[in-house]
Amino acid sequence: MMRQITLVVGLTLVFASCGTARVLNSGSTSQPVSKIECVPPQKMKRYTAFHIEQVHLLSGDRGSLVPVEGREVRDLEATFREKLIRALGDRYTAFNHPTSGVALVEISIVDISSDSAILNLRPGMIVPNAYRGGATMQASITDSVTGATLCEILDSRQGGRQGYFSGLGKWDGAKNAFEEWAQMIARL
Repeated sequence: MMRQITLVVGLTLVFASCGTARVLNSGSTSQPVSKIECVPPQKMKRYTAFHIEQVHLLSGDRGSLVPVEGREVRDLEATFREKLIRALGDRYTAFNHPTSGVALVEISIVDISSDSAILNLRPGMIVPNAYRGGATMQASITDSVTGATLCEILDSRQGGRQGYFSGLGKWDGAKNAFEEWAQMIARL
């Protein structure tokens, strides 16, 4: 009987200590943020083409944001840019020179967190998606001729899983957030 009580108490302590862990690469808050300020929709409809500048992934380092290096990061930046281009479809233009009706989209990922596949597979998980990765995006859309700001976006998202064994890759939560943002920007 004492052995069973010790086992139950030990397992409870192990699972309780894992209950709130979240892997954050830049150390910023895990609270969701969403702020979108755009010109009226009728003004946005005048823009028939969007040019996506290079996506940048930044990390907090002693109070300032600095570019993050590495192949994995470059792959994430390229993945997000590709999702944006695909979502914009024929409204995307590779022509980045100032032209009437063209808006420039500049995006920085200012916080990114990876998934914890092992913790996501825990039996008896009480809080679904508690260990899902995600990201925070800061975007600025400007007129290519005047440089006037058309839209400012600050949004953080956590990826969700569709099934028990799906989306267990290291960056799947962040990639889900990328897809949602691409669709959101394409609807502007």
